Amino acid sequence: CRCHHSLPILPFQRFTGQFCECDSLSCDRYKGQICGGHGVCQCGDCVCEEGWAGAACECTTSVDNCISSNGLICNNGGDCQCGVCRCDPFSY
Repeated sequence: CRCHHSLPILPFQRFTGQFCECDSLSCDRYKGQICGGHGVCQCGDCVCEEGWAGAACECTTSVDNCISSNGLICNNGGDCQCGVCRCDPFSY
C-alpha cells in the first residue's frame, strides 16, 4: 500500500504504516502545537526531543529553574517536575 502524503485541506499531514493507519497530526497538543513543538508525532505518540518529556512533550527535563540559592535542587525539599519544584509535604 502506498500512502498519500497529504490532503488538500491539511497539507502538512502525513500518513504512514502498512495500511496508512498512522498520521502525523493525531498526537497530543500543548499550547496549540503538536507535541508542544518539541517532538514529532509518530503513529499517535509524541517522540520528544532531548530535554523534553510528557505526552505532548510539554515538560522540560532541565532542573535549571529548580536550583535554589544554596545550589540544591528544590532545596532538597521536593522534586523538580516540568521545571517547577513540587514540595514534599513530609520533608519539614
